[in-house]
Amino acid sequence: MRAFKNYGIIDVSQIKKILNNENFDWDEFDFRQNRGKKTHQETKSIPLIYDESFSIKVYNEREHYNKFKVELKKIENHIREILDEDGYIFRAILVNLPKKKSIPKHKDKGESLIVPRRIHIPIQTNENCFFTVGEIKKNLKEGEIWEIDNAGKLHSVENNGDEDRIHLIVDFLRHDYVPKERK
Repeated sequence: MRAFKNYGIIDVSQIKKILNNENFDWDEFDFRQNRGKKTHQETKSIPLIYDESFSIKVYNEREHYNKFKVELKKIENHIREILDEDGYIFRAILVNLPKKKSIPKHKDKGESLIVPRRIHIPIQTNENCFFTVGEIKKNLKEGEIWEIDNAGKLHSVENNGDEDRIHLIVDFLRHDYVPKERK
């Protein structure tokens, strides 16, 4: 598969509205920033469907999930339609890379990062923000839906802009990978 595959555009205005109208503490959830190699040390996160075990069998709706539930369902339905696959979003997290910060080159590993389709939807971005996988560097625009195949590949992000970059990252899993208790 190609590193970047575009699945069109979706309206993210409601997600932006929720983010602007709620008083989210972007620093409260620091699991990604403080584990292992600290690759994501510069990022800030709001988990929506997320489990620290990264088990493909765990579906864990977090504190702020209900605020975004309707929008996540729209995105899930859009992904199903575009891919013509029956599946569901089993992980969803909003990730903020502050202005003038970066995520260094690294490789993702593990079944739960390889089996699902990793989808990035820029909610807020700028022309000086770039996602690189291998030798391919892209500026992803607000509302675009990108499947990014970065599993086992060096990838990085740089935000050289004057505003934070916020992506909704969802992992879409086909139903044939779903544990029996979720069917």
